[in-house]
Amino acid sequence: MSSLRSLPFQEVYRLAVKQQRILVTTNSKDFRHLAGTMRDAGIIGVSAHLSANQIDLKLTAFLMRATPKPLQGNFTLLSGETEA
Repeated sequence: MSSLRSLPFQEVYRLAVKQQRILVTTNSKDFRHLAGTMRDAGIIGVSAHLSANQIDLKLTAFLMRATPKPLQGNFTLLSGETEA
């Protein structure tokens, strides 16, 4: 999986769908419109302005509260303004 950065974003999305994984990205611009175009587990965009520690805290807090169904086929943005 270390070579995912070299893949076109559409291929990364297809791989996430195939493996039934939630896709987490700082590249919201390219991935937002793909949410729900296939049977995806969901796409979570995180702000590139957050530190790795902030991303970890926000993502963990969000996923602890979330259930799979509302994530499926949707794009969710976690920014600096969201509650951790």
